Amino acid sequence: MRSGSTIYMDYQASTPLDPVVFAAMERSWRDDFANPHSAEHSLGWRAAAAIEAAADTLASQFGLGGDHVIFTSGATEANWLAIRGCVLGHAMSLDRVVISAAEHKSVQSAAKAAADEANATLSMVRIDRAGRVDPQHLRETIGGHAALVSIIAVGNETGAINDVAELRRACGDRAILHVDASQAPAAMDLHGLVPHADLITLSSHKAYGPKGIGALIVAPELRARMKPLMPGGSQQGGLRPGTAPTSLAVGFATAIARIADLRSELEEVAGLRDRFISGLNARAGSVYLVGEPSNRHPGNACVRIEHVDASDLLSALQPRIAASTQSACTSGTMEPSEVLLAMGLSYEEAQECIRFSLGRFSDSSQVDEAIEVIAQCVDERRKSHSRLAG
Repeated sequence: MRSGSTIYMDYQASTPLDPVVFAAMERSWRDDFANPHSAEHSLGWRAAAAIEAAADTLASQFGLGGDHVIFTSGATEANWLAIRGCVLGHAMSLDRVVISAAEHKSVQSAAKAAADEANATLSMVRIDRAGRVDPQHLRETIGGHAALVSIIAVGNETGAINDVAELRRACGDRAILHVDASQAPAAMDLHGLVPHADLITLSSHKAYGPKGIGALIVAPELRARMKPLMPGGSQQGGLRPGTAPTSLAVGFATAIARIADLRSELEEVAGLRDRFISGLNARAGSVYLVGEPSNRHPGNACVRIEHVDASDLLSALQPRIAASTQSACTSGTMEPSEVLLAMGLSYEEAQECIRFSLGRFSDSSQVDEAIEVIAQCVDERRKSHSRLAG
């Protein structure tokens, strides 16, 4: 995708809004303007029906009913609701909170807060050099404890796809498994998560939908034992008070359903990613894919470019290329990614890593132009590096 003179290669930070999604939201903004919780007139009923239909559409992608969906303001709120809501739920007796070294900052902060409030132990599970959670270490970390385990489905930085079924087996019978699937819709079949996860976080703007909305997928029986993040009205069963954003929910559901209909695009995006990596390596040299080429987000091209500081390169690429040095939640920090360090990269290697990510509106002409622009900047940085080293 191009925006003005910029080639957009930061799809894992946020995807462009799909025109089909925008059209659905435009209709909803026009027709469903009433408060969906106004139960005494027909316009309120119509808005409520739109929310219910959106929940049904969203849940159907998992083979579930709409009563499994709690709409939130985004993935961060959904992660907090899943983790803190379960740990502090009145019927819970969880004495351990377990996360991995690959988790999003919102999971890390929610896990720490919940463990502190519940006087529970917070434990961290190792990841391997591909960025995937180590199932054996997860099993050892849980031990025989009743635990809330929160694991990312698809890595934000390296795009590594975890084997959720294997991690479920490692959790045993006493653990509740929350899966942060924010990156999953654009990377894998969602149906594979349902048999293994007790709670699933989704994000709209990672799936060609609008910003400002996400969802937590949770079974009604578990939902009844969770604690809300804040007191308020009785909306969404009292677990998430506040007026539901009708048009955002409509757009979110449309986006997720559209991804299911366009499942073949995953292979096309992966082909463009491979073209980009091989082309950049051929043109610039010493470009290394971080992680493994298999079982990763099809659009993820997290690469290490030897002898080039990632932050410096990204600055030089402005405004021609949009990419990231790490996940958007920590983008702009001076320190290298904690995830990359946990994968075994050295401090210097981690500072050389950039995450380019492609998606639905990428094409070969953009990829080829990006290769040339990036390679020119890399050549300039390496020449400067050689002069300084000499």
